[in-house]
Amino acid sequence: MKVFTNKSFKGLWPVPTAAVVIADSRGEAAILLEDMLRSVGLAQRVSPQEMDELTSGVAILSNGDY
Repeated sequence: MKVFTNKSFKGLWPVPTAAVVIADSRGEAAILLEDMLRSVGLAQRVSPQEMDELTSGVAILSNGDY
């Protein structure tokens, strides 16, 4: 399994968004994210190219700075 992120989907409000998806491929990650977004009322198309694969390292999702 690989870890992917996406920061380009449209959220409920006009603020930055972010998702972390664990999947075998970019394509599967995009489908899983689409399914989750649909389930919370945010149906939209997510391209596999919008899924960024993480390699070794750290991703800070929120540092508390608003």
